[in-house]
Amino acid sequence: LSDRNICPIDRRPCTVGQLRQLDGILSRIWSGIQVKCGGHDSGCAWRGSIADYSSHVQNNCSASSGNNNNSSAVREEELDSLREENVSLLMRLADANQQIESLTSLANNLQQSLDSRPEVPTLFHGTYNFRRENVTELCQLISRYLEDKPSNIDGNKIYDCVRSCYNDLERGFCDNPQHYY
Repeated sequence: LSDRNICPIDRRPCTVGQLRQLDGILSRIWSGIQVKCGGHDSGCAWRGSIADYSSHVQNNCSASSGNNNNSSAVREEELDSLREENVSLLMRLADANQQIESLTSLANNLQQSLDSRPEVPTLFHGTYNFRRENVTELCQLISRYLEDKPSNIDGNKIYDCVRSCYNDLERGFCDNPQHYY
């Protein structure tokens, strides 16, 4: 109302006597609004609650008082804060680079161990012709891929082969291989 005699809500003319103090939740909401100093363009870096704005302007606003030392102090304080943040970020960057180096080294070691692994013969050729005569190859196939089965091997068909070999053992055929027993 100091600039214009209009209501801030409906823009109708009003007087100071028509206004009343905010209370309850309206006061808490209004106090929570964050603003920057009106002298921001003149170098004041203050930001805070709208409830604290009037005391800022009266007590220590460098732009309104014309006190350049205070403005300089605020800038120095902000510069120190930014320097500390910069040091912290540089330390985090160094830690991240160190982690990248250790992970790269680990990846290289794993690649070397994979490259130096002996060549293992292929046990599966796309057919499921495992019978009691070649149960050893079936066992080798199962044990090799016990934890990480390739997608081209059908687990159900392997189970059928194992089940067939087991049924032959249960039937007690006289020509069952010796390694069945």
